[in-house]
Amino acid sequence: MRFIFKKNISEVEFRKGYELFRKKAVEARTFELSNIGKDPLASIDKYLEATLIAENLLGSIDDDKLKELQRMFQMHKWREWIIAGIIGALIGFFLNLISKIF
Repeated sequence: MRFIFKKNISEVEFRKGYELFRKKAVEARTFELSNIGKDPLASIDKYLEATLIAENLLGSIDDDKLKELQRMFQMHKWREWIIAGIIGALIGFFLNLISKIF
């Protein structure tokens, strides 16, 4: 799915930022695991770096476009339910007719 709800940055920049966030988060976790028992607070700075990158990415999300996308998905879901209900009712009606004939 394409990121249609971002603002002020291109999709390429958003994806690069997300990959950088993932890399920093993995580095922080690896650093934390390597320092178990030595210094439990040493990994906080590494996690802070990852968190700042994620916060920057979250700040680039356009709330209006995100709401529009969610509304579009909700309408699509309702349309599916209505069509499924109509098809189910028609199948039930025809099966009822067939059972009365035989």
